[in-house]
Amino acid sequence: MPRLTLRVVKSATVRQYKASEPIRIVTMKSTLSLVPKPMPFPRVLHCLVCKEARIEPENRLSLIDFYGVAPYASVFVQERSAPVTICFLIFSEIPDPGTYPSTLQLIAPDGTTVYSGKSTFPVLEERPPKTYMFGFRVNATFHSLGNYKLDFLIDDQIQYSEGFEIVDRPPGSL
Repeated sequence: MPRLTLRVVKSATVRQYKASEPIRIVTMKSTLSLVPKPMPFPRVLHCLVCKEARIEPENRLSLIDFYGVAPYASVFVQERSAPVTICFLIFSEIPDPGTYPSTLQLIAPDGTTVYSGKSTFPVLEERPPKTYMFGFRVNATFHSLGNYKLDFLIDDQIQYSEGFEIVDRPPGSL
């Protein structure tokens, strides 16, 4: 159930005056209206960055090629002209049950948007114990090295903004 906020709205009765006369308020009365105010989205705790994530039996999560936790994640790329698959796992406190239209944006060091993807995450009444995970699997081309920005939005409002790094894979490494 949404929280209700009490808002006082002033309304006035105004009579017509000639253009040269100032408009005066004749009577003033207050009315009350109840306006539903949505709950704020809970705090985002952290974002794990890896090449692939897989949900396993018994509610386990397997991470493949773990790059780190934003902002300390460094993603190694071999060819900057080829697309790279990256998973961003965003963990938050438990949101209220409902549907959350969310967006993940990746922004290059020069300010251009490398990726913008939308998804909808349902949150059911059966809640996990302490956190909730929003997962995005991104296939994008990173044309330059450097610090990229990751923005996580719910209902077009930024809930989490952090950086990660794209670096060259050292020659001879796997």
